[in-house]
Amino acid sequence: MGLTPESYHAVFNSIPDHVAIIEKSGVIVETNTAWNDYARQNGGSVEAVGAGKNYLDICRQAQDEDTDSAQIYQGLNDIVDRQIPEFSLVYPCHSPDRPRWFKIRCRPLSDNADSHVLISHTDVTDTAASHPDFNATSGALIGLPVRSAFEQALNLEWRRAMRQAAPVSLIMLDIDCFSEYNQRYGIAAGEDVLNDISRLLTYFTRRPGDMAACYTDRVFALMFGATNEAVAAGFANHIVRALRNLNIAHEQSEIAPFVTASVGLATLRPKRGYTENMLLQLTQQALYDAQDRGGNTVVTNRVRVL
Repeated sequence: MGLTPESYHAVFNSIPDHVAIIEKSGVIVETNTAWNDYARQNGGSVEAVGAGKNYLDICRQAQDEDTDSAQIYQGLNDIVDRQIPEFSLVYPCHSPDRPRWFKIRCRPLSDNADSHVLISHTDVTDTAASHPDFNATSGALIGLPVRSAFEQALNLEWRRAMRQAAPVSLIMLDIDCFSEYNQRYGIAAGEDVLNDISRLLTYFTRRPGDMAACYTDRVFALMFGATNEAVAAGFANHIVRALRNLNIAHEQSEIAPFVTASVGLATLRPKRGYTENMLLQLTQQALYDAQDRGGNTVVTNRVRVL
């Protein structure tokens, strides 16, 4: 015996995730109780994000405010255009009283090109807080996305760059003699340095196609969409100079009496046979070369993938 319309709505509204169904155009056709309650609890209204509103338009208007919104907007468009079968992203959505993270999932309701798209937001705060990526020095403290989010964003930007025949540039930055810094000044002072660098890097990644992230506990990664090597090299050198100008004392450094960084850079124009992992590997190699040269410098990897 199949579900009646009444039992279908009862099941739909009993789902604890915030769920909406949109048409291919982006117009919301249905939302569940959890979606509506969340809108009210966070100072919004069902009318603003409910049936009849265009969710794609909502995401498009928000994408200039933060990188997560830009990724969600791009991911949804890729779902609607059938470029990918499913999209998901963990993003912060903090309350006044505590930090929180949600996971958005988007996928078509069927294989029919004219089908609707199902969108759900799941509270993953407990899982995220215990994940190794979310420790004091890799995202939760300094406010930058972590490695997993960065790689998701890079995958999206890579596909967009391939469609537009545009280059993608990556930068990796490692703090020179950081272990020695922590030993001399303490972990709390080291966290302050990470925060300072985090704020510095956000000034260079303000476009929707750009992103700064905590790649490991001491390595930062920056992505620049539709950016050639020359422009990215200018960014990299500005970052190195800006870090020097912060003049953070580092008596234990073998390189300089202040905090410095080694920086690696690589650029690729996506095409068939190339992957974003190739670009990551080229950038990491450039970073290793910068470290081998004594640090406090920028190295560009000009190796061309055949």
